[in-house]
Amino acid sequence: MKFGKQVREKYFSLLDPNLNPINHGSYGLTPLPVYNEFIRSIREDYAFPDKYMIDTQGTEYLNAVKTVGEIVKCDYHNIAMTDNATSGINTIFRSKEWKKTDKVLITSVVYDSCEHALRYMQRTFGFEVIKIDLDVAKDVFKQFKQAVEENPGINMVMFDLISSMPAVLFPYKELVAYFKSKNIISVIDGAHGIGLLPLNLGELDPDYFVSNLHKWYYCPRPLAFMYVSKKHFKEIQPMPISHVYDTEHVTENTLIDKFKFLASKNYAYYNCVGAAKKFRENWGDEEIWSYCDNLKKEVVEWLTKRWGTKQFGNEILQMANIEIPKKFNIPRETTELFKKDMSKTGEYAQVAYYKDKFLIRLSFQIYNEFEDYVKAIEALEPLLLNYQGRNKL
Repeated sequence: MKFGKQVREKYFSLLDPNLNPINHGSYGLTPLPVYNEFIRSIREDYAFPDKYMIDTQGTEYLNAVKTVGEIVKCDYHNIAMTDNATSGINTIFRSKEWKKTDKVLITSVVYDSCEHALRYMQRTFGFEVIKIDLDVAKDVFKQFKQAVEENPGINMVMFDLISSMPAVLFPYKELVAYFKSKNIISVIDGAHGIGLLPLNLGELDPDYFVSNLHKWYYCPRPLAFMYVSKKHFKEIQPMPISHVYDTEHVTENTLIDKFKFLASKNYAYYNCVGAAKKFRENWGDEEIWSYCDNLKKEVVEWLTKRWGTKQFGNEILQMANIEIPKKFNIPRETTELFKKDMSKTGEYAQVAYYKDKFLIRLSFQIYNEFEDYVKAIEALEPLLLNYQGRNKL
């Protein structure tokens, strides 16, 4: 089946027909077969809550972690489901038995909610946070290595699999191996991960890894997973702590026991992982990635020629950062207000300043076609020009 308009009409018809969706990476989008399974599970819950919670919910959770384990190539006993990547990071930091002598390394491109979770724990326990000014256009591994060498005593590092703005793939395999050799705990924010690139977490075995299933794997929001190395099974606790609380015993089912049921909430998301996997298998990951990558190359070539600028950062499957020309640059302090105004239109894209560059981040999906980006850019250009005189927030 041809991708683009036909796929959008058949599987993504919930989209506003007047929308040019070029920002999939922020929130994702759920195709109808997965959405319908989500609604079916909600109806089953509402039809007989007691039966659903007692007989169905646990089974669907177990099926979800087993499916995630298959997708990311690891033992499903190392997988726990969580609402989103931010919740996973909070779970990790709130579980750790912090000491004042701890030193945590983060970077200037860390996602702000993840840094806020760490800063809250820092305020509570008084450990040290070292934040380096990372230049993602240069050798990322070398900069991490230099930071470790210049700051003795670092025992944890939080870094991105793919940074948010700009979207840049980190050398995560090399970083994990290096930090292991230094006995440094790796916490990887892989919010953009599953569905965007092939993962082998069984081979990688980081200490912690979180990734959203609703961004690139077509599940409904909010749904994410967390990989936990077995050596941290005793320490990790769910958020909120619910019916299982154990800091002493470790079995292969520790994560399942702790995370399976976290008080009353909507559990219908779990049943969507298998449906999303089945949906992707209609074409296969490689065909999905190939279409999106070819579309990206076509759009990047057109837009960089139109603007006389260039793509920024390394090659990221299904996302691209393009430098916005100076004539469209708005005051840095008005960026968030501009994004609010842009969200009222049918053409929204992530824009941000990175150092001295004003960038737009475009996403590419199987429901997109080249014309989507032409229409969106043609609508955004006059909006940018008209916005330059606006007052700041």
